[in-house]
Amino acid sequence: MIHKLIKSWIFNEAERRNTMLMTAGVRLNAEEIKYPRLQLKESGSGFDTSSDLYVRTKLQKPNALKKWLQFQVEWRTNEGSFYSEYSLLLSNKSGNTFDYEQFGGMAKVGDKIYQGDYETTITVVNDTTIELADGTNFINGRVYALRSSCMVNIRLVDESNNMYFHNGADWVMATVSDWNTPFQVNNHIQDLDLLTFGKGIKFDINLKSNDSKYTPYVTSVDLLGEFDLDFIQDIIYDSLFYLIKEEINVTNRLTFALPTLTDTFDLNDPSYELSNDGYNFTAIVSAYNLTTDGERLNNIASSYTPGAQRPSGSYAPGIITFSSAQPADSIIEVELKYYPELAIFTNQDYYEVARMPSIVFESIQQQNVVAWKNSNIGKNVIRDKINLTATQVKSPEQFDLVFEYAVFTSNQSDQLRMGEALYSLFNRLRVVNSWGLDEPYPVTSMEVFNSQNVANTSNVNTHVGSFRIHNIAAFFREPIDVRLVGRLVNQLTTNQSRET
Repeated sequence: MIHKLIKSWIFNEAERRNTMLMTAGVRLNAEEIKYPRLQLKESGSGFDTSSDLYVRTKLQKPNALKKWLQFQVEWRTNEGSFYSEYSLLLSNKSGNTFDYEQFGGMAKVGDKIYQGDYETTITVVNDTTIELADGTNFINGRVYALRSSCMVNIRLVDESNNMYFHNGADWVMATVSDWNTPFQVNNHIQDLDLLTFGKGIKFDINLKSNDSKYTPYVTSVDLLGEFDLDFIQDIIYDSLFYLIKEEINVTNRLTFALPTLTDTFDLNDPSYELSNDGYNFTAIVSAYNLTTDGERLNNIASSYTPGAQRPSGSYAPGIITFSSAQPADSIIEVELKYYPELAIFTNQDYYEVARMPSIVFESIQQQNVVAWKNSNIGKNVIRDKINLTATQVKSPEQFDLVFEYAVFTSNQSDQLRMGEALYSLFNRLRVVNSWGLDEPYPVTSMEVFNSQNVANTSNVNTHVGSFRIHNIAAFFREPIDVRLVGRLVNQLTTNQSRET
């Protein structure tokens, strides 16, 4: 299903854990809890006014992304009443001179104005007309006006740290001195070709000041995107299952006798029968010749090659390779990594374990449904300050998912190892990262309900536990278009205000 939602890079205390790159003249100011931000560094002589000071944000890679739609950078300054942003409506163009109507502020000489990809400054202000330093590319219509000694510019960066800027015709490779205004990025973000650029994106944020008394304050970067996403499938199948396969560290020990002098052993050899043919071995940890090395001092493991692929995607037992040929009749002990079969139990009356060892999610319950702001993908607004319009995303529904799982094994040693590995994994993990959104969701391991150490009549050992994934965002309401305030008229006699 196609959803539109906003991804944000928010510059708060949590960002200290992320891989942001900063030049020497920039800092993350998270000491002011209510207003954390990026800003220029201050010394005895004031803020650094070098031209190419920047921060490179962390990488985000939302794999469900289809297209970026809008962009904004949220920033202010410490200039107090001098700082002003407002709108002008230009008309009757004559060279560099326009008639104008102003909204939200008073035009002054030196103010910067922006329209489309273009920027210039105001050189003359009269009662009914203004003159621009260069009005060549400006037309009758709205412009955004800014009075500030500061500015923020942007570059796009891909997964390989290649830098891009828009040159007026296309997104091209950037040099260290190539930058775009936020308006230029917003105007062309829809043109970014994800087939070549990729879905991973980060930003270089250039903080500039022409006066050492002042600094920009950058609080966030926001992108509105179009995503093809099923929220539950994303968190369970694309994110959680993949994470377990990648992160779980569980092993099995096997002992066998070599029939001949050899440096390999095939676990599918008919003379050696595995206690469980369901193992999906992935790598070898160690191998010892117990006949010649009873103290297990010489690890002779070289490599492991999995067997044929099963229809489920796992692999049959394969071939172990030793670092040297081992004599016939040697007793070899090997330790192999594997990951278990993963399944979701959808029938509460009866479930037959298809393959062991396996992890079966016997219950997945949605709890604690709320609608509140998730700082990275929740309620937010992207503003088009030139045209005084905005795209608003409402707060999503959020909930916890509580998972109850059962480990099924055919022997007790597997049950103990895998149960402990799984419980350790969910204690160690800080988050489960959404594959589709690249959004981290906190995870907590809850408890082990039961560990049955004696095999039942079906020769199945079990280990049961649970964990919780918190604050999963889902069921977004579609964004709405809203207008920004163009002019506020105070009716002092009735103590009311209205937008015009």
